Amino acid sequence: MFRESKDVKLLKALNARNAVRSSNFINSQPREDPSLEEIMRRGPIKFETKTVNIQDLDSHQWANLQMVTTIEFMKTFDVMKHLTETEVTGFIKKTYFNTAIFFMAMNSYWPFDFLFHSSNYCMPIKYSYIRNS
Repeated sequence: MFRESKDVKLLKALNARNAVRSSNFINSQPREDPSLEEIMRRGPIKFETKTVNIQDLDSHQWANLQMVTTIEFMKTFDVMKHLTETEVTGFIKKTYFNTAIFFMAMNSYWPFDFLFHSSNYCMPIKYSYIRNS
């Protein structure tokens, strides 16, 4: 058995955390309508089962839900434990867009699975490729 590199462990951890974010985005909604300041400064946002289908959301609701779930996801990063409240706010403001785009791009390839090889790199493989092989 091979030892996983730090990069592979990091990708697996991010993938697992993103699965929670994706589940909240698709199946849940915040219990209240928090302001950006509330999202940034308080503990985890509580989610409840969504009362409308994601297809029925208007663009503002969709963008707001994307923002809330992505910021909540980013607040789980280990580095956040070592930052002050001001630094957390600055970090999220500087990296939010790239983080959101990265994970939306990853989700656009759904369903996929990451194959982690002994050579310590990962490659996304669509299930359709596996089935057709």
